[in-house]
Amino acid sequence: MMCGNLPPNPPMTYCVLFGLVLMANTSMAETSQGRLEAQTLDQALYGLKERNTHRIPYQESRLIPSLKAPMQTRGVLEFLPPDTLIKRVEAPIPTTYLLSSTEIRLTDDTTGETRSLKPDAIPELAYIGSSLVSLLVGDKVALLSRWHVTLGGTTRLWEMNLIPVEKDLSGLRRVRIEGQEGDLKKLHIEAIDGSISNLTLETP
Repeated sequence: MMCGNLPPNPPMTYCVLFGLVLMANTSMAETSQGRLEAQTLDQALYGLKERNTHRIPYQESRLIPSLKAPMQTRGVLEFLPPDTLIKRVEAPIPTTYLLSSTEIRLTDDTTGETRSLKPDAIPELAYIGSSLVSLLVGDKVALLSRWHVTLGGTTRLWEMNLIPVEKDLSGLRRVRIEGQEGDLKKLHIEAIDGSISNLTLETP
């Protein structure tokens, strides 16, 4: 599937696309053996909210079972408060993906063709979208209602793992976030359909 195509029934890989917007910086205390402590999660969510990094360039490699080679894309990820997530693909095919609490919009930026859907048309995408918004705005109650969260590493090199509470509904196996001190560096997203997305974020 090429990013510029707008199929009538977007597949699970669109869910993976919006898994990319876990993109802010965090500041967290050291943890031991990856155990999650309430205060540590509070600090992490506070850092996500206060850092206010809402526009980050990225490079992505996606493995899709039906394709022989990984798909390489680059572009910019954006979060527009209070509830809008945007992925702007700059290459190879300029495309914009928008997800809010009321709409899913897919736009081919070359032709101007746009397709709009209600969030409940793709329940798994609505699931991850609302979960990512919860993370970015620091809503711990909403986050933990949808994800099992573990933290590991130190303040210098850390890792956050998110396992969806409802895997079948979310369409995801897990999301792993890697960071160095206050910067988010890599995202690894695994979908139930076998798709895998690896992103490198160009944080300052």
